[in-house]
Amino acid sequence: MKSFQAVTTVLAAIISTATAAVQGFDVSSAQSSVDFAKAFAEGARFAIIQATQGSGHVDPKFNQFYDDAADAGLIRGGYHIARPDKAFGGNQAKFFLQNGGGWTNEGRTLPGMVMLTGKHHPETHPCSGLSPKEMEHWIIEFVEVYRASTGIYPMLYTTTGWWKECTQNTVNLLARSLLVISDYSESIGELPAGWKSYTFWQYSDKSPWADAAYVFNGDISQLNMTAKFGYPN
Repeated sequence: MKSFQAVTTVLAAIISTATAAVQGFDVSSAQSSVDFAKAFAEGARFAIIQATQGSGHVDPKFNQFYDDAADAGLIRGGYHIARPDKAFGGNQAKFFLQNGGGWTNEGRTLPGMVMLTGKHHPETHPCSGLSPKEMEHWIIEFVEVYRASTGIYPMLYTTTGWWKECTQNTVNLLARSLLVISDYSESIGELPAGWKSYTFWQYSDKSPWADAAYVFNGDISQLNMTAKFGYPN
């Protein structure tokens, strides 16, 4: 496990190359407790909290963490771990929406985020046994059901490698969603096709406060805009 000093050293390097970088983290019930007030005091401004996985798992800590993050002054949102091997995209979007993944324009809630990566279920193929066209359809269905309910597009979390392998680098409709790129390199390399920039960068699987560490690609006013309108500008 990286020490707090090591993590903050990496973060300092990122901040030196990202204008007005805004810090944040994700969290799930893998953490028994989180001091959100301490995180806010140390510079965190957003938290992305696991709500659901697949079509049957609700994170038992979601409600507590979601409320605690808000009470501490953090902008927060929910995330869903996609399981294309378990149920259709639309069904999983509905399950996510019913269990914390929704969005309102009060200015404190991020668009819901769907994690598209094979790392949470390595026992299946990274692409969950779906062909690129089937995966593209699965994602589009998830996105459109979410958008029909909330009026905005969900954020898509992925890696460039996964996107290339599992969707053949599709650009079909999906780049309308905000990109959350996971890349543990010192700087972000190539982005998935269709996106000219990212909105959030998960740069480490360790943060000083909870699970993984992120920076927002913009300043605090743009983060507030993202929460208020579903996009940063």
